[in-house]
Amino acid sequence: MRQAEKKILILTTAGKKSGLGHLARMLPLREELLKREITADIYIHDTGEAPFFSYAQYGAWSFANDNLARLTASYDGVVVDSYFPDEATFRAIKSPVKIAIDDFDRLAYPVNAVIRPSIHVWGDNTCQYATVYEGAEFIVINEILKSELVNNPKSSALFITAGGGSNTEVLQTFCLAAKQAGIKKAHVVCGGSEDFATKKHFFDGFSFYGSLSPQEYARVASLCGLALVSCGVSLSEMAYAGIPSVGVVISDDQRLVAKGFCEAKFLERSIDITSASALQEITKDICKLTKNAELRKKRSYIGKTLISGKGALCMAEIILREVYGEVYK
Repeated sequence: MRQAEKKILILTTAGKKSGLGHLARMLPLREELLKREITADIYIHDTGEAPFFSYAQYGAWSFANDNLARLTASYDGVVVDSYFPDEATFRAIKSPVKIAIDDFDRLAYPVNAVIRPSIHVWGDNTCQYATVYEGAEFIVINEILKSELVNNPKSSALFITAGGGSNTEVLQTFCLAAKQAGIKKAHVVCGGSEDFATKKHFFDGFSFYGSLSPQEYARVASLCGLALVSCGVSLSEMAYAGIPSVGVVISDDQRLVAKGFCEAKFLERSIDITSASALQEITKDICKLTKNAELRKKRSYIGKTLISGKGALCMAEIILREVYGEVYK
């Protein structure tokens, strides 16, 4: 007798200005599910100029609950990684098992399970009623970055990025802080803020890049011995590669990420970009890293031990256990 097809749907968000971190987690997860002969479809809410994948579907799924009910009814389980849907959207999902990916504790999700990829651990201090799986083991690192992104401890160059979205004002602050800290050479990945590269004449010795492929991103970052990044996916990538970093919170969902990295001693402190003293604090922390080789070495070691790089695998195992009650390796 032919075995019934096993089907899981991934709902996520992506666009040039926001949501790329969600997609970056879900693409490796999809690959892990496919390896286990699970049909893994992905539906992307395009917030504007999202990357194109021939195997993906595109549409504003989080704003169309009637369509969402029809879309999800034929799947064994649905995995949601997006900050767009509200409680009503989750309730509109008709698959037997629903799983939310959340590192923000954004709302009490009406789901079977929540997977929380985070250095910071909430424990009992959470609003969730569903089963929660949390920890650094669920942090997903792009497969290409895992193999090609490396620390360059002999380099005095600074790697700068505020993520893949549009963050022109943040990049302006980052570059000013780097200049004030005496940085002579920096590589600045502008992501969705490609217009910021037009300001390069204000920053002699700094190289500017727009949106990069994972290979290009790894090549550029690997030229550097330290980093100044926002506390999103980029910070986890730097930690995995052992690149000592200054991390800055540029959105609410990054506050507890920063707290976790501070608790682990990978970051000196949590710096809020909206603080009046942000520029001064960033400058001070860059100076501390550039002047202390032993501190850079210590932070590099801490970062490498924090994140295993097996986040997609760990997520897939939990999802398949929740959906099918089986252990997959």
